[in-house]
Amino acid sequence: MAAVKQNGLALEFASQELKKNKDIVKAALQEEKGAKSFVDNSILDDPEIAELL
Repeated sequence: MAAVKQNGLALEFASQELKKNKDIVKAALQEEKGAKSFVDNSILDDPEIAELL
């Protein structure tokens, strides 16, 4: 969590499990919108995630 809060693009190096974790993904997207490309597709339709895109 600390890594993506400092640099959202660190999500690229996270495990697939973390790329599906709503809290991790939200932190990454709040820090860097470009992290979207590393988010697991299964979570992109979640309303809380979608509002950050």
